[in-house]
Amino acid sequence: MSKQIKPTISLIIFLLSLSEGFSGILEELDNKKNISRLEYSLDKLMPILTKVVREQNKFLRNKVHPRSLEETCSYAAIPAENRLVISCSVQTLENSTKVFPSIKTQAELETRIGLTADLIAEKILHEFGNMGDPSRENIYKNNILHLETGRMFVKQLYFYDEERLEEKIRVGKKLVELIEIFVGIDLGELEYRYRYLLKDGFNRKAEDNKWFPNKKLWYKQIDGKLIIWQGEQE
Repeated sequence: MSKQIKPTISLIIFLLSLSEGFSGILEELDNKKNISRLEYSLDKLMPILTKVVREQNKFLRNKVHPRSLEETCSYAAIPAENRLVISCSVQTLENSTKVFPSIKTQAELETRIGLTADLIAEKILHEFGNMGDPSRENIYKNNILHLETGRMFVKQLYFYDEERLEEKIRVGKKLVELIEIFVGIDLGELEYRYRYLLKDGFNRKAEDNKWFPNKKLWYKQIDGKLIIWQGEQE
């Protein structure tokens, strides 16, 4: 039976009861009237990130038939662990030999898949204001990552509102500590998923193509055999 594109664990949206609430900043975002509800803000963000993945995934789009390729993004709020997970995945029915015909070894293939995930993760982090240096400030001495992240969740009533600006930075600073970004690459007979932290710095010019020093291979499956699960060897 041929493989069909299907939702993976990274694509499950956890439906949370509002009566149960969230923990910490997640609970605050869900309840305060002057801040966009958490789910509402994230629901608006997912199509934006999906478009980012699609635009950054030009290499695979040039290699496989459009009908056999799918890019999706979703989120999961996990109050018990005080985590906010954003997961984006690229899935295709084509196997790795068609996508990367010039690659001969498993090590080379894994490096190429990892770099493909890095390119996608880089653009996703850009959307939150992380351009590589998470401590970078604007000309007004405001942390750009905190401000841009906060803007996604705090309503803007006026063009400039000092009180609301401080609220965005406060909310963004807390969220940056919680948000994890997962990027999955599924090439038919194999699937890799990597974890990136929004708060981490990265450098595209780093030696040995190690742009993200804290990146972690979270999930690895080859020919139906699970090799790595939640960052641990099986």
